[in-house]
Amino acid sequence: MNGFFAAFVRILASLSLLIPLLIVMGRWKEPYTAFRKDHKALALTFGGSVFGPVLGISFSLIAVTYTKVAIAATLMATVPIMMLPLVRLIHKEALTWKAIAGAFLTVGGVALIFLR
Repeated sequence: MNGFFAAFVRILASLSLLIPLLIVMGRWKEPYTAFRKDHKALALTFGGSVFGPVLGISFSLIAVTYTKVAIAATLMATVPIMMLPLVRLIHKEALTWKAIAGAFLTVGGVALIFLR
């Protein structure tokens, strides 16, 4: 199955459950009024929705299709390492040794699972 189509099916299924739940809870109008007033928030939310779930799920499924699962899973687990410089540059947060060690430990743990 095509990775983009599989991502579309997953997102469509989640929306078919999420939207009725929001309507029942009475929270459907809140995002509409907030986004109507703040177009930058709408653009950032839309961008995050596309780059996160849509492209992330699609590319991970494509990677698993065309490479070995172990290689794809290890590469997908490198996200914490790639986020460290962004946290430092964009949010101006100090990186602790615990954060750095945790990111590398995450990737190392996934790699160890597949090293047999």
